[in-house]
Amino acid sequence: MTYLYKLFLLFNACMLCAGAHAQHVLRTSSNGLRQDDILQKQLIDLDSKTVSCDSFVVNLDEMEIDGKEMVQSFHPVAFSDTLYSLESGNRTYFLQHNDSVLFVRNENNLEYVDYDMPEVRLRFPVKKGDVMAGYFHGLGMYCDKVAMRKFGNYTTKAAYSGSVILPDSKVLSNCLCLHTVRSVSFITCSADSMHAALPAFTPDSITNHIFSRPPSRREETYHIYAEGYRYPIIEINDVYDGDKQLAHAACYVSPEGQDMLYDPTNGNIRTVAADKTDMGTGEDHKGASPRNYYVSQDTERQTLTVTIENTGTVTLTANLVISDFQGIVYRKQSLTCGSGERKTAEISYSGLRNGDYALRIFCSDGNDYSEKMVIR
Repeated sequence: MTYLYKLFLLFNACMLCAGAHAQHVLRTSSNGLRQDDILQKQLIDLDSKTVSCDSFVVNLDEMEIDGKEMVQSFHPVAFSDTLYSLESGNRTYFLQHNDSVLFVRNENNLEYVDYDMPEVRLRFPVKKGDVMAGYFHGLGMYCDKVAMRKFGNYTTKAAYSGSVILPDSKVLSNCLCLHTVRSVSFITCSADSMHAALPAFTPDSITNHIFSRPPSRREETYHIYAEGYRYPIIEINDVYDGDKQLAHAACYVSPEGQDMLYDPTNGNIRTVAADKTDMGTGEDHKGASPRNYYVSQDTERQTLTVTIENTGTVTLTANLVISDFQGIVYRKQSLTCGSGERKTAEISYSGLRNGDYALRIFCSDGNDYSEKMVIR
């Protein structure tokens, strides 16, 4: 196969994917913070390099997940639009106002900071390509003895999209990753001289300070959102001093835990998604979808058999693609199924290397389906 032909197949697959998926958009109704929500988090061994690219694939099916769970809960602040998140002894306060989520205060046993110039964590709606940027500034205390000013700038980009393979091999596709880069500076003084030594700062003051003295810390965070879930499925937090990494933590927020939240908005999204992507069960679920489809794998003959039953009223064309999770196509076939017809196609994967692949079915009505397949 020539290099140009490979490029043609890759371009064709990307165009199919782009046309098949509706763009994932974060909205206040489905992704705003809510009081009394409780999340269960588990540590995972995941590097940020895995998600800092387009068409990323996070395979939790082959990743060790810490059995110990951490709890994050959200609580209201009386007579205000502010919520605080309680997690591992840290309280983080968020003001939700005019479709924006602002980070306004954090506190723990050692320190607190109140932000008179808060950071915008989310401004709904958020779709791929959107950017939120600005400055933050706050005053606080450390150990009730040292006054401090914490300030800097930030940029949050809805930069990447991709897929997450869950521990049960279920695939969440069309995930959106928000990447935040935050430059953080500190000025400290004695508590007694706090107001004299720390006059008001403006964006110009922050810019001048950063220009004259490089920030003492850089923070990078990655939040991966899946359709039908209010909170990120995966969170990654890195802290750097120059090029030296000071801290790294990655957490998995189980979708099953989010299923337990009373959330009709996202529940409806998950129900629609389940009707569209229920694959390979061999069960007849007429009425749940315009068609039924079944997938079986013959490991001896190295073939996949795909059967599609069109219960709709118009002719359906389906493109069947075997690809890797980066979108490179290795096999491709199509079939046309008239109204009320059942058609079967057989795709050989003989000659492909052992590993994980994706079977994708792109339908002419705009729906698409995907399933993980393993070649051993």
